[in-house]
Amino acid sequence: MKNTPYKLCVLTQTMCFKPYLLSCVFGALFVANMSAQNATAQDSLATMPRTTVTWSRDTLFFGELEEGSYLLDSFVVRNTGVNPYHIKEVRTTCDCTIIKYPKAPLQPGETAAVRFEFDSRRKAGYTQAALIVYDNSTPNLRKILYLDGTVVPRKNVKILRY
Repeated sequence: MKNTPYKLCVLTQTMCFKPYLLSCVFGALFVANMSAQNATAQDSLATMPRTTVTWSRDTLFFGELEEGSYLLDSFVVRNTGVNPYHIKEVRTTCDCTIIKYPKAPLQPGETAAVRFEFDSRRKAGYTQAALIVYDNSTPNLRKILYLDGTVVPRKNVKILRY
């Protein structure tokens, strides 16, 4: 009987280890895939001439937003360099944000808006979504913009029938 708890313990550790191992494998594959996609986007940008840009802001603090509401806004970028500014792609850290960005290059001195629509459904609590802009700007070939605030849960209403 002394060995029974030990065997049970080993069995439990083994059973807990396998799901963890699978999640690690799938996580590693996901990260490798995302890294390969990011490397491809940055490789194509690395051959373009670099330029400098300024952003109107890098974080939008939206305060409190009621759950289920939509936030429509934009980040404005200005090409302050001597070469055309290209946005290769823009990605988000969550599926709650839709993005529209200029596909045509910005010539020196021109401005454009990266527009977004943030859907607050099922996002109750503190939220910080990021927009990652892959471009030909110096020094990093990308810019990270943030949406920061709190989504206030809707109040549940009970309907009482008499």
